[in-house]
Amino acid sequence: KFIIWSANTHIAKDASTMQAYGPEKNLGVYIYDTYPDDTFSLGFTAAGGSFRYSQGTVKPVPPAPDDSLEAMVLNTRQGDIGYISSAELDHMGDIPASIFGHEYQTQNWGQIFDGIVVLRQEHPAQRTGG
Repeated sequence: KFIIWSANTHIAKDASTMQAYGPEKNLGVYIYDTYPDDTFSLGFTAAGGSFRYSQGTVKPVPPAPDDSLEAMVLNTRQGDIGYISSAELDHMGDIPASIFGHEYQTQNWGQIFDGIVVLRQEHPAQRTGG
């Protein structure tokens, strides 16, 4: 067994809806195609906070609209983190979420991920000391 920790866009099991890949496959598709019964693609998203790509500027996470996956998950669970399973994602069908690049897109996320972790807030790592 092995775990590959990667950005959502790289690990999604279906990259066909992502403009960045065009007709090309991402890593998640190659893994899923090779090990379809042994692969679990877990996405992460947040309803607020801030983010930064590499050494770039810290930017705010856009607020989650009321009809978004992030809002629906966090409004039905207690605490600052929620998990939504493949079955729940399939039941939701097409729903807006900011899973790719913190830009809200309407997708059937159950076709793209096997589960999604939703954080109330996310923030980039901060350098401390030396």
